[in-house]
Amino acid sequence: MAQPPATDTRVTTFAVDGPFGVVRGAATDEGLALLVLPGSDWDGQLAPLVRDASVREGDHPAAHEIREYLAGERRAFEFPLDLRLVRGTFGRVVLACLTEVPFGELVTYGELARSAGRPGAARAVGGAVGRNPLPIVIPCHRVIAANGRLGGFSAGLPNKRALLALEGHAVGAAASRDGKSSDETGSGGSAHAWSHARVG
Repeated sequence: MAQPPATDTRVTTFAVDGPFGVVRGAATDEGLALLVLPGSDWDGQLAPLVRDASVREGDHPAAHEIREYLAGERRAFEFPLDLRLVRGTFGRVVLACLTEVPFGELVTYGELARSAGRPGAARAVGGAVGRNPLPIVIPCHRVIAANGRLGGFSAGLPNKRALLALEGHAVGAAASRDGKSSDETGSGGSAHAWSHARVG
């Protein structure tokens, strides 16, 4: 389980207007710890971070870079991250592998499992990806099913489609979760050939 912050933790919260709604974030002195996309539970996700912490709303360097990304003016981020909300060792490994997937490219759940050293553990990878506290920055929207369908997305498939479209992918409105099953059995090849191709 994620450990609550120490009592001397300072948390800065901010909001960024994007093309599909408001993205909210929270950062500690160590780095960005939380991003919440439109339609997700901001208060519920923020609560473990701000427990016993001093909180203020204000500007943060991460807000500027995220604003640039959402405007199509940035492809990578330079600010530090605070991973205290990431659950478990395997979750950290999966998200570390996910940070290696560059802007405009895709990876399947099965490929990510192999990169994390657990071939065949696509279902567990899906769980780790679904608990990612830093979407966009740790790009869980770039993970798809082996058959090219979108798979899942904890912040909702409309947000996943919007992020993929922002990165140049033509995303079919019919793409859905049911494409994830083939990856959960460890099948399927490379997603990298899907770069700039139709998803779903």
